[in-house]
Amino acid sequence: MAITYDESTKTYQVSFYKRNPKTGQPVRAARQGIKTKAEANRVYTELVIQVEQKLHEKVVPKWGSLLEDYKKGPLPLRWTLESWISTPQPTHTSDGEADY
Repeated sequence: MAITYDESTKTYQVSFYKRNPKTGQPVRAARQGIKTKAEANRVYTELVIQVEQKLHEKVVPKWGSLLEDYKKGPLPLRWTLESWISTPQPTHTSDGEADY
């Protein structure tokens, strides 16, 4: 719990951080200029909720950035874009087996 009192301004500063369990990156939220201890406790609870929401939100890449990453990424070894496109696609037989 990071609630600190600043004597010079006579206010509380509240902060909370938690590391993302998948990436290990810290996520932080902070507020300052809070006048009472009770209000600081309420703000701390809000910050905990805010950080948890940030950790659980799904990140979906934008279409433009996805295309840029695709253009920058390497194609499979010894493949050109033309040979990649012209590769025959498998046809499926009635029993579900792929036939090349």
